[in-house]
Amino acid sequence: MKNLQQYLVVSIILFSSLIQSSCEDKCEETKYEIKEISLKPKTRSAGETLLSPWISANQLPYNRLMFELSFPKPVLVFFTLNATCPVVWTNNNRVSDIKLLSNQDYNENFPAGSDLLEIASFTVDNKFFFEKDLFLKDYINKSELTTAYFYLNESPVDNLNHTLRFVAELADGNSIETSGINVLLKSEE
Repeated sequence: MKNLQQYLVVSIILFSSLIQSSCEDKCEETKYEIKEISLKPKTRSAGETLLSPWISANQLPYNRLMFELSFPKPVLVFFTLNATCPVVWTNNNRVSDIKLLSNQDYNENFPAGSDLLEIASFTVDNKFFFEKDLFLKDYINKSELTTAYFYLNESPVDNLNHTLRFVAELADGNSIETSGINVLLKSEE
């Protein structure tokens, strides 16, 4: 019986090492490259996960505004499907930085042209929120997700119409920029 147990343990170890080495030999990353980004303002309601279009004429406060960020990821290289290998998504031309820029002063800490994403929270499911650094590291550059959301955590000083642009700087030195969107940003009521 003891020999049978030893045989099974050795067999399992050998089988595991074969699977691991086969994965190391045959696994490839699925490579994609982001070539466009779009930004849409949405209205969020407390306790609801559904978002509706943002209408500036409704004059809602800034904390009801959530941005929908879309970044299609056309695949350049498909990996060979292998049950022993995890799917690994890799951006072929990594996004090195992202910024949300306004033509207006937001508050005393964020004058016109400052990166408003420094005061933003990101989500992909409207339940768990994280900061810009984690979004760059784990979502835009390493996952199959193509839509995320964010909102601003600080109140603007003045009630002004802002023209906002989202800019993604790429590893190759180029950048992708959305067209400007106009939104009325009001302080909290």
